[in-house]
Amino acid sequence: MYAILFSVLAAAAAFAQPYQPESLHQLGTRVARESLRGANPVVVFDLDDTLINSRTRTVRILNEFSEIEAVPELEQLEVAQIHYELEDTFKVLGLTDNELLARANAFWKLRFFTNEYAVKDLPVSGAAAYVRWLVRQGAHIVYLTGRGEAEMREGTVENLQCNHFPMDEGTADLLMKPDMAMDDTVFKVAAFARIGKMGEVVGAFE
Repeated sequence: MYAILFSVLAAAAAFAQPYQPESLHQLGTRVARESLRGANPVVVFDLDDTLINSRTRTVRILNEFSEIEAVPELEQLEVAQIHYELEDTFKVLGLTDNELLARANAFWKLRFFTNEYAVKDLPVSGAAAYVRWLVRQGAHIVYLTGRGEAEMREGTVENLQCNHFPMDEGTADLLMKPDMAMDDTVFKVAAFARIGKMGEVVGAFE
């Protein structure tokens, strides 16, 4: 049975929800217990806005766009102002020009899903230390992300290494979409079938 834990790391950082250190500690305790009995406890982490703050990538891209279009509101953009949809971010900033939004969207799409930009992402505070602690308790880590293998693997690997996330062979696996057009749910269902063969999944953060 999977013990599914929601991302208390990302929730606290991105949405100001209550931090739940007891849940994080309980998972570590379970990992240690399973490891001692000879099992291979697996903990699965999504990347974007779970371990990695992808909104910092959007800020960088929109800052660059503002240099071209001379949009003062985008020059002073903060991570907290970034929403999932670019249209909502523009609304928060009081930007209502639909043509400007269309140009910004096109500019963003050309850059967001690339190695060049992913490599500079910032981690969620405390995330790398927590994942390293789980490894010390005996966990095998699986990074499961909808990022495209061809478009983003190189930048993702370098970013994880630079931010001190466990990446050693035998300690961690990085599973990415073989095709960016693939449906996220279809990809992750297939990935979990593969992950289930690695050991017992004791926790998953989405």
